[in-house]
Amino acid sequence: MKPIKDTLPSHWTKTILYGVFLLVLILGYIFLPKQLMNQVQIYDIAVSSVSTADDNLVAYDIKVYGTQKRFDEGLTSDVALKVEEAKAQNQVLVVKIPGKIAKTENKGEYHILVDNAVPELNIEYYFARSVNLGSIVLPTNTFLTLGADMLPKVNTIYLVTVSIIALGLAIPPSIGLARHIPEVVRFTKAKKEEA
Repeated sequence: MKPIKDTLPSHWTKTILYGVFLLVLILGYIFLPKQLMNQVQIYDIAVSSVSTADDNLVAYDIKVYGTQKRFDEGLTSDVALKVEEAKAQNQVLVVKIPGKIAKTENKGEYHILVDNAVPELNIEYYFARSVNLGSIVLPTNTFLTLGADMLPKVNTIYLVTVSIIALGLAIPPSIGLARHIPEVVRFTKAKKEEA
């Protein structure tokens, strides 16, 4: 069986395919997220992993309001201030408010507990003592501090790994382009000389 000799259209096709693959790979690498996680995601993990049981709560502050209107305003403005204080102290905030039916609600940056033991027009603020990640229990501030310390290392390992994979995937099409572009040029020059 005779080996198939590459022709100009064959070289053009291979050059285009290798070029498109390399271009897609380069664009994919450029637009790939450069961080695996950020500080907000670490905090979200902590918020979603805390236990809101009474034995896991440490009293932080109590606000007593004179009117229902002021209480409703406090649920937004005062709670937002307390959330920022909790973040500054590497803590997760749990807010207890009065209500007849007990329920727990995750508000993203904090938890709200509706509890009938809380007096009317009071907002009680607590810090969650620990974060439960499966069978691992860590103090909340330790988890958040550890997350902040490990975040740059994790992101660096992620970026290096992605870069190595991208480089490994870029080498074969680069070699293919290096082989086929001179052949296209050679075939093109040969056609011009014949004409």
